[in-house]
Amino acid sequence: MVIVCVALQKAESELAYELQSAKTNQKIRAEEIEIDVVERRKQISVEDKEIVRKENELHATIKLPAEAEAYKVNQIAEGKR
Repeated sequence: MVIVCVALQKAESELAYELQSAKTNQKIRAEEIEIDVVERRKQISVEDKEIVRKENELHATIKLPAEAEAYKVNQIAEGKR
């Protein structure tokens, strides 16, 4: 009878350990997923800011000078009429 109780307690102890281990692994995995999500959000934010920066750069280096040149050409054409 004592051997059966000891074996039962050992089995219960092993199951409790396995359950706790599984719970811990599950929490670790959930944290890893959350880290991945946060990193991806930050990456998207950086990419969005880079897009805005590039648009501003193109506006300043291409569009504004082109508009100024078009205005200049238009003013010269108007002056010749």
